[in-house]
Amino acid sequence: MAGFTTIYHYDNGDEFPVEWDDAEDAEQSYWWDAQHTPFASTPLAVDYFTLGLSQFKPGATPQRRMPRFKPHPHGFWYTPGTPESLGDMVGQSIRENHGTINPDVAHLRRNWEREHAPEVTSTCHSLQTQRASFSEISTVASQLRGSFALAMKGWNATTAQIRSMVASHMQLLLFCQEEFGDDAEELANVLEHGFATTTTSAHVSLWNLAQLAKSSPEVLKVLNADTEADISEALAGTPEGQAFAQGLTAYLARYGFRGDGWYELATPTPNEDPVVLLDRIQQMLSNNEPDPQIAIERSARLRRATTQRLRHKLSGSPQKLTEFNRVLKDASQYIPVKEDRGVWQLTIPGSLRVPCLAAGELLANHDLLESADDIFYLHMEEIEQLAAASNSGEWKTLVATRRKEYAAHKASNPPANIGGEYEVATNKPKDAPLASGEVLSGIPASAGAVEGRATVVRTLQEAGKLEAGDILVCNSTSPAWSMLFSRISAVVTTGGGPLSHTAIVAREYKIPCVLDVAGVTLKVQDGMRIRVDGTKGTVALVE
Repeated sequence: MAGFTTIYHYDNGDEFPVEWDDAEDAEQSYWWDAQHTPFASTPLAVDYFTLGLSQFKPGATPQRRMPRFKPHPHGFWYTPGTPESLGDMVGQSIRENHGTINPDVAHLRRNWEREHAPEVTSTCHSLQTQRASFSEISTVASQLRGSFALAMKGWNATTAQIRSMVASHMQLLLFCQEEFGDDAEELANVLEHGFATTTTSAHVSLWNLAQLAKSSPEVLKVLNADTEADISEALAGTPEGQAFAQGLTAYLARYGFRGDGWYELATPTPNEDPVVLLDRIQQMLSNNEPDPQIAIERSARLRRATTQRLRHKLSGSPQKLTEFNRVLKDASQYIPVKEDRGVWQLTIPGSLRVPCLAAGELLANHDLLESADDIFYLHMEEIEQLAAASNSGEWKTLVATRRKEYAAHKASNPPANIGGEYEVATNKPKDAPLASGEVLSGIPASAGAVEGRATVVRTLQEAGKLEAGDILVCNSTSPAWSMLFSRISAVVTTGGGPLSHTAIVAREYKIPCVLDVAGVTLKVQDGMRIRVDGTKGTVALVE
């Protein structure tokens, strides 16, 4: 059988059709990667996402081929098997090819900083300066394809070292498993934390900006003013305001093109609309949040003490101690490189927005679209059709329809699994809220247990709902979300795994974390008091 469709459902009941190429494809079980596609993507973002997916080769080797990804038209990423099986396959690939990967691991950070980071930096700068080049409708599609190709060049630079990056963690984990047994995973996590990263630097920089505002009543007055007016004019009136404005400008120059998701193009960046950052500064001040550097230094102290203890334990075996020191040195590169490339993976789509909006503005100026950001609701092929015959097609009507569809899909989650052993019936919506005695299970990613008020956040724009001490419930987080972690008491996500950004930052801030909890953003509702056990990997209602 070939070319058939199975109807699954979003958790709000809307249909989620999946087209299969053939029966063999449909027999494979797939899981939704909510970590990288936490909500529906706009059509142009689907094109960007699919292009990147087609070039992504995570750990493929002659001995072991990685599974084929299946993107959904709404922009969700489905992966064969389970989150654990993908990690196991990457790990096995690294074990089988340890000899060829190991030399690259030793120079992971050097290679990233000398070769790949400069390339992606240059790529993003080029994208950010492309606005003025869009002037003719006849060439808008070809120019935009060129921008996408340039973005992929940057994307490929961020993925070039993925095998050696994961290997830097895996060889430490394997050593700990062989020498220290049951505590291996926790030990490996402790030994990799407490290093400065781009993500933590962004959080510290924002906190320092908040302290600058705190020292000036004039700046606080501007920030607290209930107005939609541009604050730059108000800040320019005093020396303190000018200093804060300069600090904000410097922050945006370094971090302002980060989006809050890995692939979406339609979300404005802080550079375009800094309101989320300004709200976050106000929250830092109103709750007197501590310096995030304290959490980093605490992790560093624990890492040093643990390292000393383990070295003492191995002191009777010089060969093992030498090997431990080697894998420890290699693993010290893992999180800094992983987080840095993660920040750039968010910066690429933020930078790609510039030529996209330039193309949209050109089309809107010729009355082909209502506004510049309408372009995100068209596929690249449709932009080509529009450019070739601008007077044909009801493009405004199509965009309006897709905006409505996108809003509905973005507000709901797709089925957690499709295909294979998963019956269609199991993917129908389960809209009953978390009940007394019910326990949700997921992946334990950061130890500890805490009780608190749950707040469900789907996008970073909704983060203003969070109050100090809340438990963050979301589909996933990215480096742009890290500024929230000093504010919350725990985090629970629909997707992710032990090596995900959410897990890394939760462990850095020493807060409980449970990942891959199916349906948690529907089962857990705002205001519920829940207990999160990051050691057992459970979430339960507090009676």
